[in-house]
Amino acid sequence: MPDLLSRRRMMPQPTLARSDLLRVPENRTSQYFNNNNPAKLSNLFFLCSEVLADSPTLLWSRIDRPIELAQVDVLDRTFSDIPHRFKNMAPQAGQTKTKTVSAGFNLPPAYSLFFLVIEPISALVGAFFAHFKPEVYLELTHAATAPSTLPLGTGIAMSQLANLYLFFALNEAIVLRATADLKVWSAVLFVLLVADLGHLYTVRALGPGIYYNVAGWNAIDWGNVPFVYFGAIMRIAFLSGIGLGNKAVPTKKQK
Repeated sequence: MPDLLSRRRMMPQPTLARSDLLRVPENRTSQYFNNNNPAKLSNLFFLCSEVLADSPTLLWSRIDRPIELAQVDVLDRTFSDIPHRFKNMAPQAGQTKTKTVSAGFNLPPAYSLFFLVIEPISALVGAFFAHFKPEVYLELTHAATAPSTLPLGTGIAMSQLANLYLFFALNEAIVLRATADLKVWSAVLFVLLVADLGHLYTVRALGPGIYYNVAGWNAIDWGNVPFVYFGAIMRIAFLSGIGLGNKAVPTKKQK
């Protein structure tokens, strides 16, 4: 690039009158803006580069003087053709645009009742006890180690647990209601299935009996263990396609 510029500067420069610096000669007009030439815009830039190369002082010598109407005519003829080019890009008669969309699926009442009503409500109950009654929550979890006076750090941790329960409830009650896309449902329920396994892991310190000793379960144990079992089974059934019939397939929607 520097070699080209240096060779350009070595070429003899034409002497132009001050009033003619922005005028486009008629021979160049016919050469670059012929009506049959479709590349008008690119020709305009090429022509401007030649004019600027011929007179490096062009911009500074004419920056304070208005461009005459005859000089703007070339620009007008060039840029006025742009809307027609965009118009030609539109679909022609008889052509239709297609958009790939994901078809919905029929949700069995059992899935709808559990995922959209029962489980969100149970999560809200957990959030209520964790935030507003943390002493009761801790006593039901393990009465022997429940503090008589709730430490500040423990209270903060319980409020954060309540916030996670709230997130769990809203995620199912709102996000799943907002879409009929099978892929979104499957993704959300898979993540919740992983959370089920993690929830079961958190009570391991209570001993192996917590997972099967039905007679020893209290109110919170029923929520921590068997209810999580049932939720995990429902999610596995959904992800396996049980009760969904034929899976939804992408379809083309005409516009």
